[in-house]
Amino acid sequence: MIRKRAFSTRWVELTMGVCLVLIVVRGAFAEVWTAAPAPTPPTITAPSGPTMLMLGETLTCTCTRGSDKDTLGASACEPGVQYDDEMTTSGNYPEWSASGGTWQNGNNKGTSVVWVAPTDPGLVGTYTIWVKDDDLPKAIVPPDTGNRNDGPAQSASKTVYVVNITQSPEDVWWFNGCDAALYCETGTLTLNGVLFFTFDWEVVQGQDKIDFWNDMDEQIVVNNNTVSFKSTAGSADEDDVKVEVRLSGVSGKASKLLTIYMPKKLTHLRDTDSPWGQWGYLSEIHYSIQDNLDRPMVDDIELNEQWTSNDVSNYTGENWPQPSPTGGTRDPTDWQDYFGITDPNLTFTPTPLNPQKPSLGTTKVDHWSGDWYVGSVTPGLGVKVHSTVWQSYQDHGRHE
Repeated sequence: MIRKRAFSTRWVELTMGVCLVLIVVRGAFAEVWTAAPAPTPPTITAPSGPTMLMLGETLTCTCTRGSDKDTLGASACEPGVQYDDEMTTSGNYPEWSASGGTWQNGNNKGTSVVWVAPTDPGLVGTYTIWVKDDDLPKAIVPPDTGNRNDGPAQSASKTVYVVNITQSPEDVWWFNGCDAALYCETGTLTLNGVLFFTFDWEVVQGQDKIDFWNDMDEQIVVNNNTVSFKSTAGSADEDDVKVEVRLSGVSGKASKLLTIYMPKKLTHLRDTDSPWGQWGYLSEIHYSIQDNLDRPMVDDIELNEQWTSNDVSNYTGENWPQPSPTGGTRDPTDWQDYFGITDPNLTFTPTPLNPQKPSLGTTKVDHWSGDWYVGSVTPGLGVKVHSTVWQSYQDHGRHE
């Protein structure tokens, strides 16, 4: 007698030598399918490990499909035989999930999708991404019974750190080494959303404009998400300084653009002239101060004048003295240089006059050159913002 194994008809016995075919009742030999072993879940191929993204950035996620085998005829005594099952082609899997954020165009199905990080600064933090795949159970051919439907299998998750960098204070200034009382020449950067890492901070653009507290363009900080920096020059353009930070063991980087502000120029506002005693005048020459982005400076600021030449006579025989340069703290939106002379004892040649009316006089007496500096009350210290000539007339003074 010969016994032959067939997938669908199972056991058929043929008696050799006689014309009798005995068909064994199928139901007596039916076997049971088991949805085992557990399916192999899909594998996330990107990102390959922990990743850092900034608010609103996107992350392309890819995976390989899962796989499945089912077992036929397993029993307490027999392990059964494993056969490959198929994975679904319905379009509903692989299916991606995340603990926050969104999926680009609302699509979270397939082997390649794009995750979009949250945009709200209040939602920085740690997120997880995972993917599930499902089988497409092959039909069970009677008389076999059982189950070939395993259900979705979930991958191991990947970690994404969503961060942003904040600067404090928002405006950091440079005054050429001087410390203006109401302005900050130093600041801090904080990587929000993570804490216990090794942080590698680096200035990658505008290295001449800031240094970290170690006087270098790179500083490593352990288990502290804040780094300090100081200004070393003013910006030529808005956002011309760029700082990047990386985390140990995490792919990706975060960046922040900075502007280092500095006083840049004076804008002449007006001149006023008034008598100073019986013989003399006091001219007020008004200015405002703008920074390197043409914004008006608003907080009181130290400034000073510094002469760059000796007194030069315009009037033969004049003996008007050249004053000493001075400094002070002024309102930068409207401040004045007091420029004048008085001669109660009539000792000066020519004799100073009160401002003439209806028109000011044209007699020049003497002049000298000089510069204006902002950031200090000490003559010659701070940022030079203006050069001019102090010109004395017999009845008024002007910057020319």
